[in-house]
Amino acid sequence: MAKLKASSIGAMLFLLGVAIALVTGAFSVPYSAIGLGVLGALIGFLNIQKKESLGYIVAVLALTVTSGIVYGMLDYNNILKNVFLNFTALFGVGAFVVALKVIYDVAKK
Repeated sequence: MAKLKASSIGAMLFLLGVAIALVTGAFSVPYSAIGLGVLGALIGFLNIQKKESLGYIVAVLALTVTSGIVYGMLDYNNILKNVFLNFTALFGVGAFVVALKVIYDVAKK
């Protein structure tokens, strides 16, 4: 059996996280944000390389701001609200981990 690289594991976790965020958003699964946060941390640690850090953090920032705006505008559609909250939980924790990696790299120089 071939060894899996960390990037391919991270890519699989990314797809798994997106699928879980969509499904648990549609069915309002309690405490799904905790699992998504753990997946997001693993994605940020395994999948995002040093050269991709800035782009990832900016993209997550844009996603978070957009999710907040859409969340405030949607009074009637709880499914979309839950999906946006799940994406924020998934990618927000990943951005936190990537930011910690960047800070560590800067501090060790």
